[in-house]
Amino acid sequence: MFFKKVNYNIIHDNLNDIWLVADISNKNYKFYYKYKHNPKIIKKRNFLDKYDNIFRIIITSTIVILLFLLLKSNTIDLTNDKIYSEYYTEYPFLTVSRSNSNIDNSLTTFQSNITKNNNDIISHFYNGVILQQEGKHISAIHEYNIVIQNKDNLFVDQAKWYTALCYLKNNDTQKAIEYFNKIEDINYKEKVANILAKIKK
Repeated sequence: MFFKKVNYNIIHDNLNDIWLVADISNKNYKFYYKYKHNPKIIKKRNFLDKYDNIFRIIITSTIVILLFLLLKSNTIDLTNDKIYSEYYTEYPFLTVSRSNSNIDNSLTTFQSNITKNNNDIISHFYNGVILQQEGKHISAIHEYNIVIQNKDNLFVDQAKWYTALCYLKNNDTQKAIEYFNKIEDINYKEKVANILAKIKK
């Protein structure tokens, strides 16, 4: 017979033991049984099982936290985009320029004016307006900040308003709030209050 006689009295564990008896020799089975029922091995296996469970809990918790943060981030993105779309309107001159297909020429003109005179605040402001319309919000913020830092001009609060909207579009909510709170023009008071209420919900 292929298999040596097996002492079936030791087969009391589980189906895995029975399967091994049918598949390997009695000698190998005894080795397996000794290995499986060795107190030191059992203790080590229990130790590994314990930490395996801890490891699984850590991995699961990490995944849950990451999913939560991702969901929260997407919610903020959607909220900020919605607010931006609701409150952003093209600057009046830009609408006229667009209808005449002169927006590129206008941008070139303002940039040329700035090259000639970096203190040309009006050109910096309108340059920012065009850049924002083109979706270049970081560049627009740079132009608006030059206007804001100059202080002594009629475009300061408009520049703060558009800067705040640019930050909102870029999902830098804290910076957006900072600039909304800097606006002093009462014409913006109601809009700013509404936006801040929506952001802080």
